[in-house]
Amino acid sequence: RLPYSSARRPARRRLLVAPRHVAPPYIGMQQLDPRDLAGGPVRNLARVRRIPQHLAVKLKSPGFVCMALGGTIICLLLMQPVWNSILMLHNPVLLHFLGKNPPAIIITACVCLVVLYLLSVFLFFRYNKKASQSEQNVLLIANVFTMMLGALVLIISMPIRRTGMSLQSEILEKCQHGVQTHGLYMTYVRSLALRRTSGCASKESVDMCQGFSETPNTDLLKDMEFKYKCSGWGTPPTLEAHQPVAGSISFLQLDEQQAGLQDRPSSAAARAWSFKKLPQLNSGGAAQAPTQGPVYVYPPTLFSLRNFQATCDGMAARDCSYFLTDTADGLYYEGLYLMIISIGIGFLKLLSFCMKDNIFTRNKKGRPGHPEYGGTDRRYVSQGVLG
Repeated sequence: RLPYSSARRPARRRLLVAPRHVAPPYIGMQQLDPRDLAGGPVRNLARVRRIPQHLAVKLKSPGFVCMALGGTIICLLLMQPVWNSILMLHNPVLLHFLGKNPPAIIITACVCLVVLYLLSVFLFFRYNKKASQSEQNVLLIANVFTMMLGALVLIISMPIRRTGMSLQSEILEKCQHGVQTHGLYMTYVRSLALRRTSGCASKESVDMCQGFSETPNTDLLKDMEFKYKCSGWGTPPTLEAHQPVAGSISFLQLDEQQAGLQDRPSSAAARAWSFKKLPQLNSGGAAQAPTQGPVYVYPPTLFSLRNFQATCDGMAARDCSYFLTDTADGLYYEGLYLMIISIGIGFLKLLSFCMKDNIFTRNKKGRPGHPEYGGTDRRYVSQGVLG
């Protein structure tokens, strides 16, 4: 008699088999107490069915993963235009000349694109058939939104560049009578006349003087003065003194100076030191003399006594032009790269159709997929399933 006969062999405990209608992905069936295994499958099923439905936590489906991953990538790609739009809203100079509509339109378009992507993925996985939820269709959605994102940033970059060029031209060339600069120039002229009065010239700021009226244009002039360290708007500096920057003297004048030094009764060391101090000849035959260039007088600052030596119109034109041009260039290249990526995805899809055996047609040849959780079918390595 064998030591482990059928009579003495311990009874095998049946493990819990989950019903098909309570198939995963649900957590709660996997967190059972060890005492549930002693009561048999009937008792276990009864205990499982008594679990409240609101306590069952559904695992992440492919639709949720696509929504989270794709939404994160789109938000990262849209970070540059949204961030530049926020900077425009916080820049008083750009806000005065451009207004709030262009940055608000950019932010709204970016938010609508993200919402449209999330809604499309949700509807695709919620109301579409399981058979059509393949990798090829998911790749098609990614390709469509990549192309839409590239087209969006390309369309945004073009008017931004044109606006920067036209704004720079108007500020530098039509600062006094431009459509957007004339009101600011008239406000500056009135404030400058008040600043040059005897009772206001010694004060710290023109807003302390009697007769000053605060307007949005005066606030903009004050912001530009402290931000750019400048003074004046549409009033070029006046020329106070003018001398040649690089004056030249002739050979006759140089010989007369040398002869005058030689006639002086001085020592040889003194004469040698004096000759070194004379202007030296350059390659063109003329001697360069240290002379003073033109001296310009800038208008006084309105809101301080610092009297900065730079014009506010020139500083504002350069700042607006550089910021808008850099923003347009960044958006243009980003949109160009996204369009190239979408074209590459399209060629990859076309190449996948030309392959004899690919991941899109593999399930159509009769190869079984992963069995459902709780199923009784055996899984074999020959069927493409490990474990």
